[in-house]
Amino acid sequence: MVRIVTEGKKGGRTSGKPAGRSFSARLLGSLDVAWEARGQDAAVDPSWIAFFGSEAELRPFVANAQAGRKFKGSWDTFATPKRSGYRWLWQKVPGGAAAVAYRPDLFHLEPTGQLADPLRFVLAPARRWLERQVAELAVDSGDASYDPLDAARATLFAAFLDRRSPVPILRDLRFHLRIFRAASEDGWLRRTGKHGDSPSWIRPYGLEALGLDDPAAVSVAPEELQDFLVRETQEHFLEFPQDKRARLVPMAPPIRSFVAVPVQLGFDFGLPGLAALGVNPEAAVAGSAAR
Repeated sequence: MVRIVTEGKKGGRTSGKPAGRSFSARLLGSLDVAWEARGQDAAVDPSWIAFFGSEAELRPFVANAQAGRKFKGSWDTFATPKRSGYRWLWQKVPGGAAAVAYRPDLFHLEPTGQLADPLRFVLAPARRWLERQVAELAVDSGDASYDPLDAARATLFAAFLDRRSPVPILRDLRFHLRIFRAASEDGWLRRTGKHGDSPSWIRPYGLEALGLDDPAAVSVAPEELQDFLVRETQEHFLEFPQDKRARLVPMAPPIRSFVAVPVQLGFDFGLPGLAALGVNPEAAVAGSAAR
């Protein structure tokens, strides 16, 4: 449960203290990616956060959160300041309504404005979406370390890079896997879950119960990214010289339904609705609380 307590006007019912109002909602899940250190008492400004409640309780809660008021949970105080450009989505679901706040600059495939330095984005696609891509990307790699889910993650990662770098990216799944693994080894792609080192500054809560993949976060200087792509392309050609005949053109990843990425990634863009993920909101709340 998260709660907002607004400041009241002078002359409230409590003697000497202004009376305020309290609004609450259930916290379904959140993702905090803190690239920079925060002050000890600073509120958490999540990259993505989802709430559930009845429409009557959720609407005033969201209105106050959108206005920049802080809301307190069991372990953190959160805030979604206007300056961060949060996008809010609302959807009716069985038993009530769900709302999501997220940062488009971190989650959208297409950049939402002028590219920043460092370049930053977050990958946390719907698990069902990844599993559908596994069938589309099915290959006999001959590589004992080949992970079909990682292949889907790698192609999505390559697509994000392609939109953020002038260096063209090869249209080759082997190359996508190469740069996905190399970026992780270089330290500017940080992963959570069994495949990553789960740095303490990436804090997912309740995402598994909502059907989302283990999140990964990218932060890299544009110049470093360009040098990285040039290096990895050269090394790829040394390993597969026949690929030098391939045309370097703007990337069209081998995911046939790629055009609908916002829906595929499970948020719509923010929440495809617990309904689209096949998640019961009450079960999600219970699953999150049990973590």
